[in-house]
Amino acid sequence: GGDLQARLVDSDGGLPTDEARLYISELSIALGCIHDDCSSIYRDLKPSNVLLDVRGHAVLADFGLSKMAPAGTSFCGTAEYIAPEAIQKVSYDKTVDWWALGVVLFELLTGHTPFHERTIPAVQRNILEATPLPPVPANGIKLDADAASLVDALLQRDPSLRLGRGPEGTLAVQAHSFFTPLDFRRVRERGYKTAWIPPEEGCYRSFRNSQGDLLQALPPDEIDEDLPGYSSEDSEPSGDSDEAGGEPLPPPRPDPRFLGFSFIH
Repeated sequence: GGDLQARLVDSDGGLPTDEARLYISELSIALGCIHDDCSSIYRDLKPSNVLLDVRGHAVLADFGLSKMAPAGTSFCGTAEYIAPEAIQKVSYDKTVDWWALGVVLFELLTGHTPFHERTIPAVQRNILEATPLPPVPANGIKLDADAASLVDALLQRDPSLRLGRGPEGTLAVQAHSFFTPLDFRRVRERGYKTAWIPPEEGCYRSFRNSQGDLLQALPPDEIDEDLPGYSSEDSEPSGDSDEAGGEPLPPPRPDPRFLGFSFIH
């Protein structure tokens, strides 16, 4: 299917407010599940980590930087989406994810991130010091009043003032006037029609064309010799086979849970 980054590229300058609103509402539900149900912090929200299913709905992916709550101090994430407190390497909590949601909302509406610069140190300086906050869109786009209000509430440098803080953080975000046109029960049920359907080409591409493709993508010191079909004698994978009869196994079927997603290694 694709991801939200692909949708942004396709839009060439930002999405309509209603389309961005639906994506952000779905992401708020995903973050709420991570924070409230899993007691964790996501820490890497950005458009390229938001997959779009076959109907165009947002699905959060890549939990490699997630951490159990309540707090963290590690500097991690993607430069333009990192909250000020994480840059300063002080203790932070789930509100870093709400900061990132504000960055993503701004990006969806304008086509660029609010703190973009040519180098990472310059990006970090902008995040810590830029005024006004939130910045004025560089391409002259004027944000809807409710959208601007939500961006402002999420991009508070002081996490104690940021929308989403506290035990009712998810509900507080979803209660913002930006989401008034939506019924969150219907959002959870994927009841709204999306404005953009990802192209179908590549949707049914297998995550594993062969064991060989997987092994060739790994550095030699990371290859697990216990993988089925691996031969240590020639460091090349052999074909999967039925150990009892020696007959080749049929190619793996695509996992139905991933239908509608494309994958390129």
